[in-house]
Amino acid sequence: IAELLDDPSATSLAVANAVGGEEGSEAADTDARNQLANDVPVNVQPAEESGATGDAEPLPPEQAIRAILDIYREAWEAEDVNQLGQQVYRAPIPEKDGEFINLWFERAEQLDVELDIQGLNISGDAAQARIKQTMSFRLARTGDRRDNFSMNLRMYFQRSEDGWRLLRFER
Repeated sequence: IAELLDDPSATSLAVANAVGGEEGSEAADTDARNQLANDVPVNVQPAEESGATGDAEPLPPEQAIRAILDIYREAWEAEDVNQLGQQVYRAPIPEKDGEFINLWFERAEQLDVELDIQGLNISGDAAQARIKQTMSFRLARTGDRRDNFSMNLRMYFQRSEDGWRLLRFER
């Protein structure tokens, strides 16, 4: 599965297989893409945890990014696309990220997510993090439990006037 996750054209298939989909399930991919248009938030509110603390001193970059990652983890566990858009991306979720997230939320239930920061590089107003995201979940279709499914992500962050935000991730 790890090799398939590195190939963007095979990502949907790999995720579908990992979360109990049938091989070649293009209907599920299409459903996830169609659902994306309805789920991506339009109204974005700055999150205090992102380093934008009003008149108070903003959080140091590493602390702000760790706070965003905590919100990201909580949103995955709650299967809350709106929270991801409003508090993590603070903008419309990029199409590839949204398709991937929606596919997981559609096919997995009771997500328990752990994030292991394996590297964090901050340079001015940009940052990159290497993250190992490990999940345990129940397959929505069968109810079967899956434990310790891991995927390596590279996350890209940007700082603006109102704090840090996730731009996108790569699998």
